[in-house]
Amino acid sequence: MRKMERGASIIIHKWVRLKPWDRLLIVISKEYEQEAKALRRQASTVTRSVSVLLVENKGMHVGMFFDDNEEIFDPYTTIIAATEYSLVTTKAAKRAIRRHKKFLSLPLSTNDGRSMLRYDFLMMDTKKSRMLSKVIMKYLKTPPASESQPRQGLT
Repeated sequence: MRKMERGASIIIHKWVRLKPWDRLLIVISKEYEQEAKALRRQASTVTRSVSVLLVENKGMHVGMFFDDNEEIFDPYTTIIAATEYSLVTTKAAKRAIRRHKKFLSLPLSTNDGRSMLRYDFLMMDTKKSRMLSKVIMKYLKTPPASESQPRQGLT
């Protein structure tokens, strides 16, 4: 449980950077209630406005509800979609992002059954990760000088 609290703290304080004036909505399915509680506890140390929306576990089809209810995120400034499948492609998420709300898609499904909030990768420095991803993306987008010359690996 301690690792889950640490993971929830990282999500709330470092990834989302929740502020006292934020109105947070955590979207979660029933099987991830422990993660919802951990996220809520951490968020409550920052803001008084924390709501949890429990969605039915309908697999990848849960997104249809968020396509049919596009305005559902309007009252919130920050949304954490901690569901089995990503909600970022739904109409509601696109609307929230267009309106400059903070939206974190946090699919919690893992191959080994452990909670996503227990993984050590959450402790990575987000600034360092962002810089590294830019370097990797530039590398991937740059074509080799010629097809006969293999691309040199990253060091």
